[in-house]
Amino acid sequence: MIRGEDLNVRKVDYLIIFSIAFLCFLTAIIALITFPHASITWSTTIFKFMVFVGLFLGMVLVSKLRIITLTLGLGLFSYARFLGFVGTLISSEPPFPGNWPVLVHIVAAVLTAYAGIIAINSMLIYRKKYQEFFDNTSELILIVDKERDSIIEANKVAIDYFGKDLTNKGTGKCLDERNKSALCSKIRNSKGGFPKTFEEILYKHDGSPFYADILIDEFDIMKRVYYLISIRDISDRKQAELIAENEHERFKGLFEKNNDAVFFFDLDGKYIDANEKAVELLGYTIEELKSKTFRDVVASEELNEAKQILSDLKTKGSLRVYERTFVRKDGTKIPVEINIALIRSSDGNFDHIQSIVRDISERKKAEALIKAERDKFQKYLDVAQAAIVILDSSGKIKYLNIEGFKILRYSIDEMDEVVEKDAFEEFVPESNREKAREIFGKLVSGEVKSVSNILIPLLTKKGETKMILWSGIGLEDADGNIIEILLSGKDVTEIHNRQMKLEKFSGFHSSLNKVIMNILLEGINENSYQKILEECVTAIPDAQAGSVIVKDERGLFKFAAATNCDISGLKGIHLKPEELVHGNLKNTSIIKGPLSSRLNDKLLKTIMTKGKLVEEVKALLVIPIVIDDKIEACFILANFDTERAFSDATTLELAEKFGESASVLIERLKLEEALKIQKMKLEFLSNHDTLTELPNRRFLREHSELIFALARRNARPVSILYADLDGFKEINDKLGHDVGDYVLKEVAKRFRNSLRKSDIVARLGGDEFAFLFPETDSKMAVVAAERILLSLEKPIIFNNIKLNISGSIGISCFPEHGKDLKELLKKADSAMYLAKKKGLKIAVYKE
Repeated sequence: MIRGEDLNVRKVDYLIIFSIAFLCFLTAIIALITFPHASITWSTTIFKFMVFVGLFLGMVLVSKLRIITLTLGLGLFSYARFLGFVGTLISSEPPFPGNWPVLVHIVAAVLTAYAGIIAINSMLIYRKKYQEFFDNTSELILIVDKERDSIIEANKVAIDYFGKDLTNKGTGKCLDERNKSALCSKIRNSKGGFPKTFEEILYKHDGSPFYADILIDEFDIMKRVYYLISIRDISDRKQAELIAENEHERFKGLFEKNNDAVFFFDLDGKYIDANEKAVELLGYTIEELKSKTFRDVVASEELNEAKQILSDLKTKGSLRVYERTFVRKDGTKIPVEINIALIRSSDGNFDHIQSIVRDISERKKAEALIKAERDKFQKYLDVAQAAIVILDSSGKIKYLNIEGFKILRYSIDEMDEVVEKDAFEEFVPESNREKAREIFGKLVSGEVKSVSNILIPLLTKKGETKMILWSGIGLEDADGNIIEILLSGKDVTEIHNRQMKLEKFSGFHSSLNKVIMNILLEGINENSYQKILEECVTAIPDAQAGSVIVKDERGLFKFAAATNCDISGLKGIHLKPEELVHGNLKNTSIIKGPLSSRLNDKLLKTIMTKGKLVEEVKALLVIPIVIDDKIEACFILANFDTERAFSDATTLELAEKFGESASVLIERLKLEEALKIQKMKLEFLSNHDTLTELPNRRFLREHSELIFALARRNARPVSILYADLDGFKEINDKLGHDVGDYVLKEVAKRFRNSLRKSDIVARLGGDEFAFLFPETDSKMAVVAAERILLSLEKPIIFNNIKLNISGSIGISCFPEHGKDLKELLKKADSAMYLAKKKGLKIAVYKE
């Protein structure tokens, strides 16, 4: 490439040459036209012309030296000679002033001399610079005389490397044999011309090797040819290259064998390279990937976010790990986790992007399962018949379920008056705070892992005292530190009050209280019968063993519990009511004396033979549980020592009181259970549609209050869908209400099967339905609506008649479109009618 300064000098040289040529031409024309021709002396004329031509060509050749004054001087010399040549062609005196040629010669001589001074000075300067370079360069410099094949000059670095005895000796003599073969062979083999550059391993005078970058060039001075050998020690570079190569191999292994997909793409997002895991992840070949950009594999709904991430990356250099959805070659979508960063090139500038991608499909499935379990647990908490409380390590309430609010006599809308309050200062009576804080402190410190059945009262909003039976456990963080306490409290106020009254009695009444408490707390089951029996054997004098028989739903009696005897053989035995009759079993009775003569009674025979009693029974005390003049159960207590057992009047009185109390209690529990079932049925009917058994508008309104309260507090979305069946009226009008009712039931079943456990569908009336989706924004609601409509695509079969039905759905979302159910239902209804009007199936409300 020619520098700008050289280009300008060349232009001036060309101008001088052109100007001299033009001047000569113009002078010749004027002279030949204006003056008469003379007779030509050919030898003189040709001589003068040849001198002119020689000087003119010398000027052209000298112009290559880029010395303007020299070019101009020779140009003027050639012009002066041209004037002499023209003078031989005309007969009269030359047309030029007398001193003009002399003046031209003088100016030419001055310019030429000046140019020579400049050239000599430049040569001295270049010689000095060359010497400085020769002496100070870090490269090894050797000058070799080609004709003599000897080194005529070597710099200090070369002498330090190869030894002092270098100059004025043949290259083959002064160089190590190994260096000789590397250098001399290259010099002699001149194929391909000079300069020659190559890399070779050379050896220092001490025998140590080094990597060399070698340049051999040829030049001549006064027709004598020399070689310039320039050697650069590149051992450090080679070492760095070796390290880089090793690093590259390690990186290559990491790249190719990585368990994650690794992509490289340029700053515009076009893929450059990818590993095998990336091929496996997306289903494209590497060549196919290289023809694509990241926009081709990111899900369309996330493309704008992906573009913004790429822009942020270029600004920041790196980003936190984030999640995205990729689309495989076959169209399937996979969730991925991405770690992306800019990569610098060797010049220090960012030139491409590395993206490490991990398939998190399995993790997402696990998260979905965890969420489902969490939702299930939340539902359990919402319907639990015990207060569920979470306290932080300072005792502040972080969570309270619906039952907890009921116990404290607060509504859900008054959540702020309960949550974040100090549980001990606000709700525990002063006389019980110290005990409560002591137990709480042991849980927080980890001194105890859990507590159960701790009776600590609470103060309600109205100042009432509620007796709560508490169980609690510490919740740990990832480091094993207790950060919260989970408490479960059951309101046992009524039970406690009854217990306080019964505690006025002693002995038996204490045991009886335990029995009652057990029944009230656990209800009636085999486990409770076992505990009651154990208390009864403990409380009734002379009782050493016992068993319980209970009437089942078929009216037969079976053995439900035993203590101090083995009833494993009695589990499959069922007795008819008439088989129990031995005397008046509706009253407490004692069976005494040798029992062998009475073993024809099936009940006694069963106890003796199947019960595997080791000792011989001397007496039995039968305590029937009679409800509505019917025996519901019998407690049979045994004594192995004497026939006089249970004969004391006090013992019978206690047994009778036990039977009466248990009968009354069990009867009450059964009645309460029946009333509870009836209440639940009535409550279900009041909150559900009788035809479809779906929740009705009242249930939706009441249940939505809590959902919206939680959504407002946690800033979470809620979506309402308003659905109307298309084609239902024609079915109802043409085929009758029976068919219409069947269709509504089938539609309700399909709607239920299309929802998550946390979602609600309610029938508002006719063929209109409302859906409530917690934790759902408008995009997710559209997906849910599509799933609902998809459930209607399959025809409904009624008596071999195919009935096709579809629907229109309007969507509104909290908090964008409204703050409560009423407002959101109205706007969802409006969106639904808009969908019908425009022939759409789904429409999201817009202002």
